[in-house]
Amino acid sequence: MSNGLDVLLGDARARAAALAAMGAVLRLVDSWLTGELEADREELIDWTTAAALGVLAGVASPAAPPGGVGQGVSH
Repeated sequence: MSNGLDVLLGDARARAAALAAMGAVLRLVDSWLTGELEADREELIDWTTAAALGVLAGVASPAAPPGGVGQGVSH
């Protein structure tokens, strides 16, 4: 079942984006729960949202390597 991200990016890039976004979010939440990250609940929500959207925007960017590492936009 398509969620739109795989159509935009292709299956492999969509999966990589989802894993990276979830990794960032989970790390922030874990750090917050253990007291390593000092923030209130609203700040945590803002940061996790920004992290997930930042990862997804970066992967969806036209400047992102289309075929993998080392294949970026030439200058």
